[in-house]
Amino acid sequence: MLANHAVNIFYKQPATLLMRPSTTLVLELSQLQSLVKSSDLPTPVKSNIELPQLVELLHKLSTQFLNNFVVRLDDYIVVACQGKVSTTRLKKADSSQINLSSANILIWIIQNPTKIFEAISSSVIE
Repeated sequence: MLANHAVNIFYKQPATLLMRPSTTLVLELSQLQSLVKSSDLPTPVKSNIELPQLVELLHKLSTQFLNNFVVRLDDYIVVACQGKVSTTRLKKADSSQINLSSANILIWIIQNPTKIFEAISSSVIE
């Protein structure tokens, strides 16, 4: 599990991060942009990306690489794991209360080790 500033360490060697098995990345959109850019992947992540494009990109990334991805885009949390993608829409009132705590996500993964996608997707719902 890597989140916040820990992800930034890997910008100079993105393959090291992207090929780590079973690593969940909790990313801001700007971090995803930097990671994709430093990886020389053909699909750039623009700051005005729409939800369908983000879902498609994370689907591709989660099938191409060994990571799980958790990314917030506006009022949505997008989770991608082994090609599966879920989106959770936040209520406007709840959008500032979203729990993207890596500890919370990790607890769900530990409790459900055979259902990683379901565990991560459930962890963002309070």
